[in-house]
Amino acid sequence: MKTNIPTIIKVVKLLESYPQGLWLREIARQLKMHPDTIRRALESIGDFVERRAVNDEMPMNLPNLPVYWKLKHGYNTVGILRYLQATRKLKNTQK
Repeated sequence: MKTNIPTIIKVVKLLESYPQGLWLREIARQLKMHPDTIRRALESIGDFVERRAVNDEMPMNLPNLPVYWKLKHGYNTVGILRYLQATRKLKNTQK
C-alpha cells in the first residue's frame, strides 16, 4: 500500500516543529493515525529523515521497538513536497 502525499506532509510538518525528533508512537498519537501509517510515510521519505533505536546494539527491525525519528538537517516541508511532486510527475510520464 502506498502512502499519500497529504499524510507525508502532516508527518513532516510535525517533525519540523520538533527538531530534536519524536518517537514513532508519539507522532502517531499527535496526528491521530495508526503507527503503521506513520512508519510507511517515514520510510517513503527515508532520504530526508534519520531514525535511531533506543539502543545502538538492537536491530531497528524488531517489532514494537521504540524508534526515534527526526528530519535530517537542511530539509523542510517545502523541499520534500517538491521532491514528491517531481517524483510523481516522472512516474506518470513513464506510463
